[in-house]
Amino acid sequence: GVSLVVVMLYSLTPGLRWERAGLRMSARVRKHLSVLAALLLLITMWSYRLESYELLIRGSGEGGVFSYVDHQWLLPGLVILSIATAAAAITVLLSGWTGQLRTSFVAVTAIILLSVAVQEIIPLLVRRFTPRETLMVEERPYVATRAEYTRRAYALSSASNEALQKPAMSAALDSVVTSAAGQQRYPPAAETVAVAAQEDDGKPQSGLGE
Repeated sequence: GVSLVVVMLYSLTPGLRWERAGLRMSARVRKHLSVLAALLLLITMWSYRLESYELLIRGSGEGGVFSYVDHQWLLPGLVILSIATAAAAITVLLSGWTGQLRTSFVAVTAIILLSVAVQEIIPLLVRRFTPRETLMVEERPYVATRAEYTRRAYALSSASNEALQKPAMSAALDSVVTSAAGQQRYPPAAETVAVAAQEDDGKPQSGLGE
């Protein structure tokens, strides 16, 4: 955004103008734009390095997992791409400073093509032309690693749940035992009435049989 604003402002001045022979710019404008282009390439290089680490979190495999293609192709490709972009930044700065604009154009074009090849074309070709059985064999170590860490995570969660559930279960058992003891000590009123009725039925009734 800043570079576009600078170019637009320069286009309003005699330092940058379009003529029949092509684009003309003064030495000061050329050097300034070369520095901005080099800085932009350096920022792009750093974004490729950050993308390498992000690939470990969100891979290109199914469900966003880190896969064999990411490890063996994308990660090395992003490292090469970041180094090439840093070299292109230096090339653009030097060639722009000396007035060799075609060299700068070739360097930027090469980085664009390399970026498309590394991030889009090569992974697609590897997945399409590698036999499915070979990909499955290569993916086994990554699947095993994910399964192992998932097992560890859930084992830790299960232990935590058991630790949290033990006090609750103990409190519930104590409540049940206390309630049962209370019932044995103080029987319910209905049971007391029934026992009293049975005792009355067993006693002889005076005055009726005499």
